[in-house]
Amino acid sequence: MKLGVQRLGVLAVLAVALAGGLTAAAAAAVSGSDAAATRTFLTTGERYLTHSVRAKSHIQANAKAFVDQVSGSCQNSLAGARASGGTVAQRGNLSALEAEAQADFSLIAIDTLRAPLAAAVRSLAHLHWSRASVTRGVTAFVRGAREILAIEPTNICADIRAAAGTSFAQLSSTTTRFLHALSRVPSAPSWSRMLKLVAPFETALLRARAVTVRKLDAKAQAATDSVLEPEFNRLGTVLLGPGA
Repeated sequence: MKLGVQRLGVLAVLAVALAGGLTAAAAAAVSGSDAAATRTFLTTGERYLTHSVRAKSHIQANAKAFVDQVSGSCQNSLAGARASGGTVAQRGNLSALEAEAQADFSLIAIDTLRAPLAAAVRSLAHLHWSRASVTRGVTAFVRGAREILAIEPTNICADIRAAAGTSFAQLSSTTTRFLHALSRVPSAPSWSRMLKLVAPFETALLRARAVTVRKLDAKAQAATDSVLEPEFNRLGTVLLGPGA
């Protein structure tokens, strides 16, 4: 189980500005409504990403606690089954349980960000720009975030034991519903992608704030990756054994 940190999807990025960013003439052409939407977006992003940076220790503690709980409750529970091969259906069910474990790990690790993310969603939900592709991108982020916020983590060890009782020929209804809910999360842009989308609507006054938000985004991502990667890798070892 190798770490693949997912951030609410990917959209094609609009071409933005010539070298050095928007010219003064382009910035002057930004309408009042576009500037207002961009200001709200940047303020929201700055607030949420500041929470993300400050939450580093909480995210690390949550991730460690989850892996510790799995270690104490169902260590090596997928190791033997994975090694033995099995039927196509059994192998598929094992992969589904690994996906469930990974999703539980992520949801529990970032639980401390649920309230800030919900607040960001409320702030972004009604923003509109004159360029429809920008509005669609931010709206996609909102939809994806709402779907994620509606998903509650499962009891992965209980679900593994239920599947093991059928020699992994069947999954529990909890696993099936959980994975179906995950499949409903739409592809959507990350904060960094959205920042590129709104860049053409940054006025001269907003550009400094945009730089701050971009730096916060990079810092938040680096901080999250640094604390999640070792615990994610440890989860793989706990469930699948050394060398997983």
